Amino acid sequence: MFVNASGERAQSYKKNLNALLEAAKLKTDVFGQVRSAYSFWHTYATRQPRKGTDVYTLAINMRTSVRMIELYYSDVVPNDLPGMSGLELLRQLNARGDAPASIMITGGSDVQTAVDAMKAGALDFIEKPIGRDMLLSIVGRALGEAKDTERRAARQHAAVEHVAGLTSRQHQIMDLVLAGHPSKNIAADLGISQRTVENHRAAIMKKTGARSLPELARLAVAAAAVPPLPH
Repeated sequence: MFVNASGERAQSYKKNLNALLEAAKLKTDVFGQVRSAYSFWHTYATRQPRKGTDVYTLAINMRTSVRMIELYYSDVVPNDLPGMSGLELLRQLNARGDAPASIMITGGSDVQTAVDAMKAGALDFIEKPIGRDMLLSIVGRALGEAKDTERRAARQHAAVEHVAGLTSRQHQIMDLVLAGHPSKNIAADLGISQRTVENHRAAIMKKTGARSLPELARLAVAAAAVPPLPH
């Protein structure tokens, strides 16, 4: 923080830093390079992560977003953010019984992560990038389902109907796909050709209406949450 001669907080970081450098005759470094507010800013941003400052604190101190820091300083910011993962947070909230309506958004995922997130209580699982309108729609739906159990039950029963059209073999292959097994391994385990597995996978996606594996995982987990009808 910079203060003026009266001890009051200075409003312009750039202006006051430049004035301070001029007064201290430190406007240039030993190599003759001109120091500026930006150079101090950049030095701070690159050195702090190496000293252990987490990306959240860095964003607050720099008055910017985590996204901007990851975008411009990804070479010095660790790939794994400190603290528990979003998945672990969901699990702990569910264990305490006070989990709010939750949506998991991730930049990179696999099918198992999607399955785990839905089982942990996430109402939806989204892969970035996602458009503003789509995000608002999903958030609105999640909030609606959290307040209206009938709406959530309706979505679960709709998922049951989507999955019900699969053959027993397709159910078997879907479970293996969602467990993370590649088509080649599934073919070997079931004693069928890889092309047959791929054909079944295409049929599964068409029958369920799923456009991606995370979406298929969401349907499968929602359907599994509905208790079977008594015989």
